[in-house]
Amino acid sequence: MSKKPAAEPKKEDAKPKRRRSILLSLPILVLAVVFVALLGRTAMLVLGGLLPSIAAGMTDRSLHRFRTKAIFALNFSGLAPSLAKILQQGNIDKVAQDMMGDSVVWLTVYGAAALGWCIVWLAPLTAHHLLTIYAQIKAEQLDEVQKKYIEEWGNEVTHWPPRS
Repeated sequence: MSKKPAAEPKKEDAKPKRRRSILLSLPILVLAVVFVALLGRTAMLVLGGLLPSIAAGMTDRSLHRFRTKAIFALNFSGLAPSLAKILQQGNIDKVAQDMMGDSVVWLTVYGAAALGWCIVWLAPLTAHHLLTIYAQIKAEQLDEVQKKYIEEWGNEVTHWPPRS
């Protein structure tokens, strides 16, 4: 019984996906323009502060976009104190303009995003090393159990299938 070759995807199937992404980008662009028009300098501070997250979102093509989510979480946590201060003050545009000129604000926002990138880079390495250590400990435990069985049952238990 021979296997049937998998059907090749039609060229027509790829076009709707591209149209969907373009159609999805249009409302986002319109919302960004409205956001900047209504909030002015505050919107510029937010968009400028979230540039690392935007760049990560544009370059991350994984299924769940965990890299983008990690970078955005830390990037936004660096931006949140500035936004809270803007919301507490009366003159939003003046405070936002002052913050855009403050290097400590930018250092905080981009430093937090850099920590997000560090987590993205270090988390797989850390997980790999922890799993390697766990596997070595488990192998040592199994060796001890095997030695106990050999002492109790003899050398025959080390060979599978048993020799006749």
